[in-house]
Formats: sequence, C-alpha cells, structure tokens
Amino acid sequence: MLLREDLTVEMLAQSGAEPSSGAYSHLVSTLSSVAGRDVGRSGPITIDGGARNWTAGELQSTADSLAVRPAGSATIRALFVHGTFQGSDRVLGVAVRGDVMAIFIDQVRKTGGLVGNSSGVERAVILHEAGHLLGLVDLYLNTGRADPDHPGHSSNRESVMYWAVESTAISQVFGANPPDSFDDADRADLARIKSGN
Repeated sequence: MLLREDLTVEMLAQSGAEPSSGAYSHLVSTLSSVAGRDVGRSGPITIDGGARNWTAGELQSTADSLAVRPAGSATIRALFVHGTFQGSDRVLGVAVRGDVMAIFIDQVRKTGGLVGNSSGVERAVILHEAGHLLGLVDLYLNTGRADPDHPGHSSNRESVMYWAVESTAISQVFGANPPDSFDDADRADLARIKSGN
C-alpha cells in the first residue's frame, strides 16, 4: 500500500535526536524514486522525554498518540529517539510495525563517529529501516533471495538491506563506507510490490 498510494514520511523526534537534513532528504528522494512520485513530508513532531530503553510497544504507542496523518493512510512514521531498543546498545534502527520505524540516534552517531562518517551511517540506517516497511527483503514477496542466516535481509553487501546495516556491526563490516542505496534486486522487488504482482 505504501508504494501504491500518496506516501508521506511523518517525522517524530525527541529534542536533539532529529536526523540530519541530508540523511532525511536522502530517504525522501530515494522513496520518491521507487514510488515514482513525490513523497510528502510531515513534521517534525516533538516526542517528549529523554533517553530510555524503548520497547516495540512503546514506539508504536508513541507513534499512534502523536501522529498527525490518519491511521490507515500511506504514511511511514519515522521516530528519532535517544536511548536504546530493549536495552541493547548494538541496535541502530528497527521497524516495529508496517508503518513505524525507529532510529536510535545516539547509537547511530556513536557508531558513525567510530568510523568517521556519522552522516553515511545515518543515511544507511534510515533507508534500511524504511526498506523493511516497504517489504524488503522477502517480507512481502517470496523470492527466496533473503539471507538465510539473517531473515528479512539481503545477502548482497552492496545493498542497504544487508543485515549489518541496522546494527553496530556496520562499522566492522563496512568501515566508513556503508551502502546507502537499494540494489537492482531490491528495486525490482519494490517495483513488483508497487504493481501488486
């Protein structure tokens, strides 16, 4: 549905956790490319509070309570928060529902700082989680191309959907140059998803 209707990215962020304008623009422009139309922007909407150990349920309820766009609309709710996911400082981002993703900005910046490319890590992680919301890899289609050791992820290291992109392993696997785009197979899958075939 997200690719077949007028898609909007709704940004919800804690103070100081907002994404860089370059990373956010990269997300919107990439989504516009795969959707074949302009993608709208909504927000930023302020999330109160500070760093904490977030659960999937807390992220979903935060998105639901603060969302401006109506439930059921073609909306990606992108939360940018301080803290960790369920206490793990290795998780950089997570998709917790078909319309809700969260980026743990402190972990992203710390990991990016280790390799000297915070903006590159941020771009990659944000697009990776949006890719999951769009159905990659094999979360919607059954192509058999998902990495058997890392379900929902690409086995191609050149794809932003590679498993290491959403965790601190990104720094060990890629150093300062993580992939920040969908590969040809990802784009082909997205085209199939968009067409409904």
